[in-house]
Amino acid sequence: MWTRRLDSATTVLTPFGDGAAIDVLLEGAPEQLAAIHVTVKGGARMPEHDHGESDALLIPLTGQLILRGNVTEAQLTSGVIAFVAAGERVSVENPTTATASMIVCFAPASFVHALRQLGSTDADE
Repeated sequence: MWTRRLDSATTVLTPFGDGAAIDVLLEGAPEQLAAIHVTVKGGARMPEHDHGESDALLIPLTGQLILRGNVTEAQLTSGVIAFVAAGERVSVENPTTATASMIVCFAPASFVHALRQLGSTDADE
């Protein structure tokens, strides 16, 4: 067993520009699971994407987000969780002026490995 604080991540990924930041919380321990902390600035949008072979569980923490799929749309707020199947294309939007955040868990961890290929910066720098 181990624990990690949300503010302890050392890698910040910004594959969608500066509107959304991704902190890697758990990757490859075990290889079947990864977790990230996502913050989305007010008015920002993560464009349509899929998570490859990874299933995703979205757990909103703060603010409000809109998750859009091929034929569905869901409002995500604290207390609501969402599941996105491997290969399903989605986008995420923050329709408010306040920053929103969520934890996203992936199984297997391969999507987070792919995110690292898109670019990262060390939070300590």
